[in-house]
Amino acid sequence: MKLVVNSDSHLIKQCIRGNKKAQYELYERYKSPMFKVCLGYAPDRLMAEDMLQEGFIRVFNNLGSFKKKGSFDGWVRRVFVNNCLNYIRTNKIGSYVYIEKDNIMETFLDWDVNTALSQLEIEDFEIIISKLPLGYRTVLNLFFVEGFTHQEIAKSLEISPGTSKSQLAKAKKKLSENINEYFDSESLLAYAK
Repeated sequence: MKLVVNSDSHLIKQCIRGNKKAQYELYERYKSPMFKVCLGYAPDRLMAEDMLQEGFIRVFNNLGSFKKKGSFDGWVRRVFVNNCLNYIRTNKIGSYVYIEKDNIMETFLDWDVNTALSQLEIEDFEIIISKLPLGYRTVLNLFFVEGFTHQEIAKSLEISPGTSKSQLAKAKKKLSENINEYFDSESLLAYAK
């Protein structure tokens, strides 16, 4: 039986009181978008599932700390991003960062690269992104997708703000090179047929 809930605030109150149906409803409401967040930081689905489970444990344990300053969706996402970063640091793993091509800011890439981006299928874009070094991918994801400042990135990754800025600049350059290289290799394949 599904719990009928009209608002996040009612759901939160019920979850804090230990209502299992409300907890299940909250899980069902957020599992899909939060799993996508986890996939962005995990090298495989199994690890993403671990991150998802740990993320929900943190959400449920900290529901009382939600101050209603901003959206609940945003708060849940922030808990998950922080959990994923902590998981990476704690387990000393590499991460594959999923970056949506629509989230790459046009002002940071030249016209040819933006034209190329608009022609790419999402699978092709994932291949290009996966070729970026770990530091570049992580900073790109945190800056463009999550909207972190360089100070927030530095704190999250335990690096200096200058390193974050440097990694972002290098990531944009490498991304541009990867896109140009990808299109060159695709052109060669097309001519070979």
